[in-house]
Amino acid sequence: MWCAVVPVSLLVGVVLVYAIRLIRAGIMVQRHSAQVRRDGVETTGTISARYTRPRFPGSVFYTFDHEGHTYTAEQRVSFRHMDTITIGDPVSIRYLPSRPTVARLSGKDADDSWSVRPVVMGCYLLIVPLFAIGLLLVFLLR
Repeated sequence: MWCAVVPVSLLVGVVLVYAIRLIRAGIMVQRHSAQVRRDGVETTGTISARYTRPRFPGSVFYTFDHEGHTYTAEQRVSFRHMDTITIGDPVSIRYLPSRPTVARLSGKDADDSWSVRPVVMGCYLLIVPLFAIGLLLVFLLR
């Protein structure tokens, strides 16, 4: 019986670690977005690349200049928003002057519809293994 418990425990542990990392990543994105909205400076950048995947939101890469340096950032955008963006398009960007690597699309180009997804998925992945652990304990303690 214990032979079956060890692989299940390992799998549950891996899923829990992944869930916590997803939640942490989602919280960081939300925190950066809030900082950029509050303290960010507006500028104009250029779409430098687009990346799409089947059944997942796409990513856009954009470049902008700050104090003589060119910065490139990536942001996930919805399917609907991806259809309106082409390489070379000018876009509105807000970034933190103290940390220009923290930047977000802004104004009419803003699209944060996917930024909360890692938190939601992480919570789901956290609940499922905890439920499995509960079932395993009930089974073992009978």
